[in-house]
Amino acid sequence: MPVDLGTLTIGGREYVVIPRDAYDRVLAGGELPGADEPAPRALALLGRRLRAARKHAGLTQVALAGKIGRAQGTVARAEAGKIQVSTGYARDVLRACRLPLTWTGPNGGGP
Repeated sequence: MPVDLGTLTIGGREYVVIPRDAYDRVLAGGELPGADEPAPRALALLGRRLRAARKHAGLTQVALAGKIGRAQGTVARAEAGKIQVSTGYARDVLRACRLPLTWTGPNGGGP
């Protein structure tokens, strides 16, 4: 059954409004029914980009974990697309890798 998504604009920024149970499913790593890109694919893509950033910087998972104050296992699970990470986590990874916050992958766009 598709989820009825709505939008809300606050301070000129648009937000997507979804039912709480759908939000909880997404946080748990499940799919959002009716979404164009299921959460597992999105997590896998983000994981590939996080790994590419780390490798681009020449860091091991252990070294990156030390720089961002996280466990190596967290870095490994994030790169494998096994956990959802916050935008703060992604920002910390990019900063530790000395990459701009707009970086999306090698050659300007790929994972």
